[in-house]
Amino acid sequence: MLAEWATILPQTGERHVRLRIHASGLLESWAVPQGPCQQEQRLPEQVRQLVDSFVASARDEGLATDAIAAELRDASKRLGLTADIRAADETSITLHTEQGPIEIRCGALPLLAERFPEAARVQALARLERRFENLQCIVQCGGEAAALKLCAQATRQLQAEHPGEAAWTVSELQMVRVSRDGGRFVQFRRDAAGAECWTTCVMEIPGRAPRVTVLPPARLIR
Repeated sequence: MLAEWATILPQTGERHVRLRIHASGLLESWAVPQGPCQQEQRLPEQVRQLVDSFVASARDEGLATDAIAAELRDASKRLGLTADIRAADETSITLHTEQGPIEIRCGALPLLAERFPEAARVQALARLERRFENLQCIVQCGGEAAALKLCAQATRQLQAEHPGEAAWTVSELQMVRVSRDGGRFVQFRRDAAGAECWTTCVMEIPGRAPRVTVLPPARLIR
């Protein structure tokens, strides 16, 4: 195994593996704990380059569990905001290097990244987790080819309503949810100026045509 992204539940300590990347090129993804495993096969050199980029980011940003905890303590004292969110899930990212495995952990990462925007290591870990999350979405879609088809579908509706807006890319795939009846909800998200963003959602229901909804930045909604 080259890398793993998991969520640790605070009440039980149960580890929910979200994504595993293997040296063989196999990617395994679990949308829910104990749920079915979705797989995608890539070339070994592709996944090695991908994980190498994860490792480089972690090293360049000085990502380590203790360093992140210390940064949060300092930010908490300085701003008077708590960093102790005990009921939240804990992010765990493990990267296997030639020197051995590196595990980086942080509880309540999305909330703390929003609460402490100047905490550089927290922000870097949140970006790294989003890369894992995007990769999981691609696997949950059925692989890169299937994700590209969804991009084209979302782009057609986006550009029909907002000509000139850039096409959606696989890297902007943010969420994939599959229902028990075989339906699927897919979301693309792109940051715009300030705190605004573009969002396009694709809802697929068995036996019906897909429904695509475009949510532009608030300033464009009349």
